Amino acid sequence: MMKKEDQPLLSLCLSACCTRSDSSEPQTPNRRSHIRQVTQTQEKRKVQRGSMNAKQLALDLWVFSVSFYISYKATNRLTNAFTDESKVKGMCSRAAEAAVCGRNRAECTARRPGPRRWASPATAPATALSRTNSCFDPDSRKDNGFGNNYVWAGSLESGLQIATHHRKPLMVIIHKSWCTACRNLKPKFANSTEIQTLSKNFVMVNLIDEDEPKSNIFAPDGSYIPRILFISPKGLVDPEIVNEEGSSQHKYFYSKPEQIAKSMRKVLEKYNLEHFDA
Repeated sequence: MMKKEDQPLLSLCLSACCTRSDSSEPQTPNRRSHIRQVTQTQEKRKVQRGSMNAKQLALDLWVFSVSFYISYKATNRLTNAFTDESKVKGMCSRAAEAAVCGRNRAECTARRPGPRRWASPATAPATALSRTNSCFDPDSRKDNGFGNNYVWAGSLESGLQIATHHRKPLMVIIHKSWCTACRNLKPKFANSTEIQTLSKNFVMVNLIDEDEPKSNIFAPDGSYIPRILFISPKGLVDPEIVNEEGSSQHKYFYSKPEQIAKSMRKVLEKYNLEHFDA
């Protein structure tokens, strides 16, 4: 039998044992929440690392694109510079060649020994024919139907260079291969002795089809054809030289050689080049 005075001590021991047993049990819910938090933190870090890698990749791609664009532009500029330089050298060489050879075939032939006389062009070797025309650019001998008795510049650019170098006015004929009015004018122009005489004081250029310049400067009152323009020795289109006998709406249209010769004399009087010697 337990005494009454021992009952409080027994109850105290029992409560202590219960408390010790409760503290020794594992706290399962707390551990699960902790593991869940750690897992979420790791996942967040992985996501952040992935986003950082994506941003770095995008930055690298942007830097590469900018570098490639800059190098591409620089290469294009160098290529265009070399191309323009070669074009200028080609035009200068053709202009110098024309200046050395003179304004007509007779002057060019007089500057070198005469070629051997052949019975016909068919019996002459190719080397002899090439030596005969070596002073002339092949493009400069394209009369396009306006007569091979004139000395034609190979292009508008070379004509401008020759004109400014020799201080001569430039005569520009713009026409098309399919134009009926152009076809009617060609034989009249080619057979006109008056125009042939006056042309010695001009640099002659005729531009057909795609050779027509795109600038509106060469179409003062429209892009009709044919039209004949005159350029001053300084290389500027002279809008005052027009066909006084023609239409007021098509001032630069000529249908008769007499009209062209009249404008040519007006140009020579304006720039005081009547007695200009080549």
